Amino acid sequence: MASNTFRSQAIAAVVVSVTAVIKAIPETLGINKYKEFFQFYDATKPKPIDNDTNELLEETLFKINLDPQLESRLEMFVNYGQDIIHKGSLHMKSGAIIGLPIFFSYKELSDIHTAHLKLKNKSIDWNTENGQKFSNSIIMSNKAKKFAIAREIHYVADHNIAIECGLLVFNMSAVYCAYFAMDGLYRLNQKMKLFGKVFLASSFYLMALGSYLFMYDIYQRRRDRHADSKAAKLGKDYIEGGIEFYNLLLQRNAALYALLGEDGKKIYTPFGNTKISVRMKSLPITARRDFMKEILAKESEEKLQS
Repeated sequence: MASNTFRSQAIAAVVVSVTAVIKAIPETLGINKYKEFFQFYDATKPKPIDNDTNELLEETLFKINLDPQLESRLEMFVNYGQDIIHKGSLHMKSGAIIGLPIFFSYKELSDIHTAHLKLKNKSIDWNTENGQKFSNSIIMSNKAKKFAIAREIHYVADHNIAIECGLLVFNMSAVYCAYFAMDGLYRLNQKMKLFGKVFLASSFYLMALGSYLFMYDIYQRRRDRHADSKAAKLGKDYIEGGIEFYNLLLQRNAALYALLGEDGKKIYTPFGNTKISVRMKSLPITARRDFMKEILAKESEEKLQS
């Protein structure tokens, strides 16, 4: 009996540990593969970040004033998607990557290569109202670009990998302890048939998964607010840039809602927010924009009073 209990505890410990490692791999050992997959290639070579964007990056890094060791672990590249992406953490030896869309190099509408740009393999009619709204939404000012860069740097400058793995281990361990305590109290494994054991174990597993996803989503929303807040502290340019960035994002998504047809309606709302189903994985874009507006209004009020 004791040996069976020890064996089940050992197996549970191994399962929890392996799950945490699997969770961490894409954010650590796998980030180079992630970069290769999303890298924008010009012919056969990775497209370099343009000089103007590099200047904005250097200016933002100077403002943030990262520890030199952490900054050395940061790698920027051009990605082929529409959104800025990030992976990893500067607090891990594997470092972090931030992918800036090719749109960051565009300064005016004539820079957009409309003939080659498709959405979900669908060509865009650029002469329509929504086509024009979409093209206008991807031309950003330097303020908006600086805010976006600062926000992403603050995302990768936190301890997200350790915290996310910790949440996973905590939930799996807590639910296993509850299962083990119930089994010890009621001798469930001795009384129940195979189907009952499988059903009970599955129920506890789903409980652990649900609890983890609930806590994970709360943490991600807190990360959103933290990254926005830290970027806003860099100055008025970044606050105004944040308002512009989120307004353009809403404009883009609202255009995609119409341009993508049924696919767009599954992803976005008519106002440009990402559609929420069961989980709320991030803060609504309107909430993030309004938060930046509140910071700007508060700063303006403080200046009037001083």
